[in-house]
Amino acid sequence: MTSIPGRRGHGAHDPADAGIDAAQRRSTARRRLLRAVPIAVVLTIVAVALVLIALAYWRRGAFALGTAMLLAGVLRAVLSERTIGVLAVRGKGFDLFFYFTIGVLMVVLAVGFS
Repeated sequence: MTSIPGRRGHGAHDPADAGIDAAQRRSTARRRLLRAVPIAVVLTIVAVALVLIALAYWRRGAFALGTAMLLAGVLRAVLSERTIGVLAVRGKGFDLFFYFTIGVLMVVLAVGFS
């Protein structure tokens, strides 16, 4: 194991460094988990919507897809750039326009036809 340059006598086995490393790993793991939550929620709704569509409930599926898009838009509007993760595709303005437009169209499609 190598030591950090410029820190004599403090190798990889220094207990103080081990505590800092463990805290940094926990903090990094929490940040990764927080970044995964928004996309996981949206993708769960999309999966349910696709199952509904496959079972011939296309209106309910289209409504669920529209809801997923609207939720993605709300999450994009509320969460920071660091937290939003892969829901940030382009600029914030474009993303919001796209998510809300497609979400409203999908919901209108699902509700509007008899």
